[in-house]
Amino acid sequence: MSRRRGSTITEVMLASSISTIVLFAGVGTFLVGMRSWIRGQASVDALNGSQRAVRVISNELREAMSLVIAGDGRTVTYQKPLKDANGNFVTPMQTDGFTRTISVSGAGVLTMTAQGQTRTLAKGLVLTDGGIPYNPFSAVNASLTRSLTVKLVSSQTGPMNSNVLSRVRETLYLRNVPQLSR
Repeated sequence: MSRRRGSTITEVMLASSISTIVLFAGVGTFLVGMRSWIRGQASVDALNGSQRAVRVISNELREAMSLVIAGDGRTVTYQKPLKDANGNFVTPMQTDGFTRTISVSGAGVLTMTAQGQTRTLAKGLVLTDGGIPYNPFSAVNASLTRSLTVKLVSSQTGPMNSNVLSRVRETLYLRNVPQLSR
């Protein structure tokens, strides 16, 4: 007479419970990891957009001859020096006659306007940093602007519609200020 060995209902229930706990722990870990990855990706996207915009502003303003920052710190108006056909600066130094602007709108869009053409440099900028308003453009000396600090805080939507902030700050030193070039 052979005896069959089987599992009791208690053993089956215990194995099912352990399997369910392990499965839920694995899925929970996966979801937490995905949420972190999405938040990190949103942070990288926000940082890349801000850094790219600051790089364009830096390249544009380093050649500026004159620069005026609006009272609200959101707009920079500047002129560049005149260049000859070979791309060399004309001496004595004089402006090319075009007034250009870089500005941040209330909607958080950073634009550059030159010779009637407007180019969007960045979107999703916020004008408060931790609830405190800031000026995207600021200078140490208002009478003769030799350097300019550009600060951009951008917001990107992260997981579960949370906002991920990115901050970029750079001080630019102008090379073509006429009083310094003589």
